[in-house]
Amino acid sequence: DPRAFACYGHVLQSALVARERQVPLVVSTHYHPADASENALRRGLLRVQDVGFGASAYRVARALVVETELEARLVGEFAPADRIHIIPPGIDLSLWEETSARSIDDLPNGYFLFVGRIAPNKGLPLLVDALARLPPSERRPLLLMGSDWGERAMVEARARERGVADLVRFLGHVDDAARYRAIVRSASVFVLPSEWEAFGLVLLESMAAGVPIVATAVGGVPEVLDGGRAGCLVPYGDAERLADGLRGAFAGSEDTRRRTVVASERVRAYDWNLAADRHRALYRSVRD
Repeated sequence: DPRAFACYGHVLQSALVARERQVPLVVSTHYHPADASENALRRGLLRVQDVGFGASAYRVARALVVETELEARLVGEFAPADRIHIIPPGIDLSLWEETSARSIDDLPNGYFLFVGRIAPNKGLPLLVDALARLPPSERRPLLLMGSDWGERAMVEARARERGVADLVRFLGHVDDAARYRAIVRSASVFVLPSEWEAFGLVLLESMAAGVPIVATAVGGVPEVLDGGRAGCLVPYGDAERLADGLRGAFAGSEDTRRRTVVASERVRAYDWNLAADRHRALYRSVRD
């Protein structure tokens, strides 16, 4: 019989199996609060999930792992505070130290980069609007790297409407890890215009790569970027402020250089080995 149970999937099923097998359950959340969505139907479904399924499963769990202090407060509405543990995720910093910026044959130079799902909650139409607000002389190619979750057609249509379709390029999902890192490292600016991010792991990759960051101040993003000291934060939904952030980051302003230095130092606290050690210690404490 197992002394602990790990299940990667839906939390309610995990709780049911753990209760049936009488083993400790540790739940690692990737929380998206109901009020973070602009879609009314999605807000309603998320609220049902929180109050019903989520709260029930959290009561069964021996420990709840969250990624940020904000997430701890949000999950704390449904779970005892003494069971909540903040363990940020991490990345393999050694891989990024081995990757240098370079010109990539099939990609333009001096590009803005987004990495993530091409999905409605990622704010990509807003990013296209921001690109179009820049004077033609300041516009740069915009590369979108990630799988299409039903939003690509919308983004393409917005780019045509705004007259910047020739600058927007979809790279799809990049399986080659070395190429992926090279694309990130070679970007002039990394931009994350999301409606909500529980954490934003891609921010760590850009921080490790030494790429200036412009991101919306939502969810766990301000915590990762140290309140704006490690990247430029802008309000979600404000295309003008996003455009200003892109302009300043690409120009290499003094603020941008300072933030990039802070980011390169801050990311060392997010090494994957540290995250693994913290998870291991928690699992042992729950098991014992």
